[in-house]
Amino acid sequence: MNNEQFLQIIGPNSTFSKSLAEAAKDPECQFSGTWMFVDICGSTAMKQSQAEQAWLPQLGWFYETVAQLVEETGVGFAQQYSGDGILLATIDDNATKAVSLAIRIQEAIADGNKMNGFAMGEINFNVSIGVASGVARIFRAPDGLIDFAGIIVDKTSRLCGLASPRAIFIDPDTRDAAHMGRLSSRVGEVLGRRGEEYLGERIRTAVKGISESIEYFEVLWEQSFFGVKNEAAGEVVTKPVLARPPVGTKTAFNERRKFVGKVKVYGQEKGFGFLSSDSGEDFYLSRDLLVYPEDEDKLVEGAMVVFVAADAVQSGRSRQATAALVVGESAEGQLTNDLVDRRPGWIGVKDKFGHQHLIFMPVTPSTRKFTKGAWLSFVVGANDKGGFAQDVVEVVDDEAA
Repeated sequence: MNNEQFLQIIGPNSTFSKSLAEAAKDPECQFSGTWMFVDICGSTAMKQSQAEQAWLPQLGWFYETVAQLVEETGVGFAQQYSGDGILLATIDDNATKAVSLAIRIQEAIADGNKMNGFAMGEINFNVSIGVASGVARIFRAPDGLIDFAGIIVDKTSRLCGLASPRAIFIDPDTRDAAHMGRLSSRVGEVLGRRGEEYLGERIRTAVKGISESIEYFEVLWEQSFFGVKNEAAGEVVTKPVLARPPVGTKTAFNERRKFVGKVKVYGQEKGFGFLSSDSGEDFYLSRDLLVYPEDEDKLVEGAMVVFVAADAVQSGRSRQATAALVVGESAEGQLTNDLVDRRPGWIGVKDKFGHQHLIFMPVTPSTRKFTKGAWLSFVVGANDKGGFAQDVVEVVDDEAA
């Protein structure tokens, strides 16, 4: 079955009417395809914790966004929308488009979750995605809709169930059918990933409902992998890992990690850029590595930023600027130590990935009263040693972050 024939069957003017019983006996109803299952993670909890008028628009956003991205592929995808999940199917000649579509969906979900200033994003959920290729039967279900039957459809669903929020798992047949050199993601383009560099290790695992173990690769569309989910506990049991081994040796205890940098270039549309530093080293900075992503509009050329250096996600690429703060902007954090024996204070702030940045707070008559654990508001300053807090005031409890 080619793409044109597939489009005729799934199209609005289709005359295809084979029932499952008929399709099981008709070899023309059997075809090699690629299936994708996209599932909202934690949807039951979302519905229980939110009013219907809050989560229904998010579900509508999910449906409309996926439908738009499918249309943009320019190839035929059968689409089934069911509650918090979407099943997509196409012929295996379109496997490359399918994996690329999975990446675009995850990027769109990430964009939808981003905060606008202090306001929540359009949505507040993540999805897991499973993609598998193989042979199945196409038929017309009793409700009049096109449907598919075959172990490969079940395998796709199980792969999706294994994947952690934000993860994309593909099976080896999809990897073989897809042209890996044509894959790309926004982060991958910045880091210069090519072909197989978008894939993690080949992993074999037992899956409930399938007699034989299945194998899969995770697609590295972001800075790190998201790992596998324990179906019984519903928890991530493999921590995200770097795409490549850390560059160089492990950071020594006394090695410099805090820097003051200047914006060399930053593109708000793409959400990333680079900082120059007094050491001569350039650092990669993304929107999500800012403590306050809404401050990215301040990242004009020459703007000063204080940050903590972290390993590059790929050998030969720039190290990352994490837990970054824009100098001159306001910030809030928690005092991490008691102010005794004239020791300075350290205010802890974090980015969304948990990278911590300890900001130096000099002890003065006005700051000496603060105790460990206090939430403090301050203006970010900088000197040759890194960032420091100025104009420090305590945040009232009911305003603390």
